[in-house]
Amino acid sequence: MNEWGMFMKNYYELLEVSITAKPEEIRKAMQKKAERGQIDLLALEECKKYLLNSEERKEYNKALFMEQPELLEEVARVAQQKGDKDEQENQIEKIAVIPDETSKMGGRSKLGIVGKIGGSFLLICFVMMLFSKPSKPKLDEWTAQVSCESAVKQLLKSPSTAEFSGWIRVLNSDGTYTVTGNVDAQNSFGAMLRSSFSCTVRDKGDSTTGTIVNYLK
Repeated sequence: MNEWGMFMKNYYELLEVSITAKPEEIRKAMQKKAERGQIDLLALEECKKYLLNSEERKEYNKALFMEQPELLEEVARVAQQKGDKDEQENQIEKIAVIPDETSKMGGRSKLGIVGKIGGSFLLICFVMMLFSKPSKPKLDEWTAQVSCESAVKQLLKSPSTAEFSGWIRVLNSDGTYTVTGNVDAQNSFGAMLRSSFSCTVRDKGDSTTGTIVNYLK
């Protein structure tokens, strides 16, 4: 079992982006999901860790392709569209090592798709170097928003009824974010009330955030 568990999450599918998406495309997809409330804080942090860090992304993709080898078809297709096919295959062959043994599934090798373009799983690393630029994970505005939303919900009487609006995110000079907005939620008597809130969100430096709710009134 790998670090992602017995059945891996496909974060590309979660974000609705191509497996060859560039970091900027992934960031925009994360922001879109966060603003629509379609992704929770844990999933957002995992997407940042595994898709926005070039080394983590290589390892994640290798494991994902091992479990879902059909995804290599998309990688191969994009690789061929990016330039001269023969030249790319020559580059791939320079680093490719075809393993002596491959596991079979229904009589078809899991690595069969890779073999079509002349490589093994080292191709994955090569392709990711082509389409991904190194990036440094850091606190961003939509992560700050999701962190604030999570913290505010913990203070509500009925967090499941919360509806957020009026988001304002301000980057401070010390690298923290001040996040403000409104939330409509039921009180103890079931009535919907609107409250305003303010949070200060900071990067704790270990891929987690620290959030303080300054006020909820």
